[in-house]
Parts: sequence; C-alpha cells; structure tokens
Amino acid sequence: AKPTGKPFKQLYTPPLPDKLMSGAIQCPSISKEKVGAPRPLPPNPRFLVLADAWERQLGATNALDALAELIHKFNLVLVEPFVHMSSIQGIPGWVQWRSSHALSGFLATEQLLTLSEYYDTDYTRAFVPMISYEEFSRMTQSTATSLIMFDWDNNNCGGLRPEWWPAYGAKLQTTQLLCVKPSTPFEALSADQVNRWFEPEHGEKLPEAEGRPPSNVPAVVFDNWRKHAFQPGAGAPPLWNGHCRFRWNPKWNATAAEFAYSHLPEQYVAIRLRTGLF
Repeated sequence: AKPTGKPFKQLYTPPLPDKLMSGAIQCPSISKEKVGAPRPLPPNPRFLVLADAWERQLGATNALDALAELIHKFNLVLVEPFVHMSSIQGIPGWVQWRSSHALSGFLATEQLLTLSEYYDTDYTRAFVPMISYEEFSRMTQSTATSLIMFDWDNNNCGGLRPEWWPAYGAKLQTTQLLCVKPSTPFEALSADQVNRWFEPEHGEKLPEAEGRPPSNVPAVVFDNWRKHAFQPGAGAPPLWNGHCRFRWNPKWNATAAEFAYSHLPEQYVAIRLRTGLF
C-alpha cells in the first residue's frame, strides 16, 4: 500500500526569489511530448564526437543542449556519446590518465554505456541529426580529423592535457590537435573558424596516430567540452537556455515515479545539495 505520510506542519520554508523558483525545473512536462521524425543527415555530413562533457544529470543535459546549439548553427552531425560512471564521457580504448577511477588506465568498451541508456535518443533525433558510434567507426575507418582541446586555462593549451586522451593502439585516433578558445562568444564564432576544425593541415600532429592515413570523412572529437563554452562571461545567456532537446528515457522516468510512489508521502519537500567544490 502507498504510504500516506503527514505534511510537516511546523516546517518553515523561506520565500525564494521568483527568478530562482522559475529556474528550478527546466522543461516541465517534456516527458509527455510525442517523438517526432528523426532529422536527416545533411549532404556531405561533418561529424562531432564528444569525448568528455564531465557532468551528470542536469549539468550533463545542459552540456548536451549547448552542444546541440553548436551542431544546429553549423549543420553538424552528433555521434551518440558514451556514459561512464553516470557522466557523459569516454571513448573505447582511450585513457583516463588523471583519474583515480582509471584502474588500468585504458577504457574497455564494456565499461561504457550508450547515451540511450540514460536519455531518450529517439526524442533527441527529432532535433539533432545523430548516428551511432559503430556507424561512425565504419564510415570513417575510426579516424577523425581533429582533436579539439578547449583552452580553459588561457595558456594556449600549454598546460596539462585533458583527462581523456587517445592511447597508443586505440581504434579511434585523431590525426591532429587543435587548441580552441572557449571564451569566444558564440555569436562571433564564424563558419570559417569551424571549417578549419575539419581541415587536416591546421593543427599539431599527434604521435598516437602516426601512420594513419588522413580521415576520409570530416570529423572532430571534443576532448573537454563544458556547458559554459563559447560564453564571453558569467552574465551571458548559456547556449542551452530555452532548449529542451534531451530528456530522460522511459526507464528512468518510470524508476523515479515508482520510487516516489513507494517511498514518499503525497506532500514532500525535495532539496538538491551541491557537494562539489566548484
């Protein structure tokens, strides 16, 4: 039987600003929207692989929606990302070289889940052209044009390399490394700048890909993408603002509903605690 529970009669909840309240829940009722027809791939498609977006849950959704805005503006195709330890990150055979979770360092395919294990990718395909990682590997012979490293430390990518890196012998390799300034305003990001990402003569050659012929299909890998990329400052509206192109799949929606029905009273207060350092 469902527990009835009792509301907290003496609980004091201070008033919250309207702006904070309106931003507490993004995209309400999105789970009830119908799945549309998938967006077709553009002619001569250019592919984007996401190696690491770092975050989980709402942060991961925002990072994906920000990426979708970039894909929409420049007519790109998303390769379905992987999920590792509930974060949007990981490529088979790449090394998580700075992580205490790396174990042997090299990431086996069985340690990864596809994005569809968490998100309703059929729903997303109505907004974002997307192919599977397996299909991408066949089309490109597992060779991408560029590894994009975002210069978050503003030192021309001269510091530590990102956490995820293509290991020697990994099936997917990129033949050059490009350093990109994430502080470039999205509106100022031009087609010429993005076109250079997909051209093989602009970056630093990667020794891990030595002997690989150039990619026969234009493709890039984002190595350290974050949801606040291409924003000139903290006050700028984020790229994901106002978009609802990603939602949890029915399995997780059903799990949440079942948990609420089995363990929560009819009236309850939900509090989200941020325990990270930043």
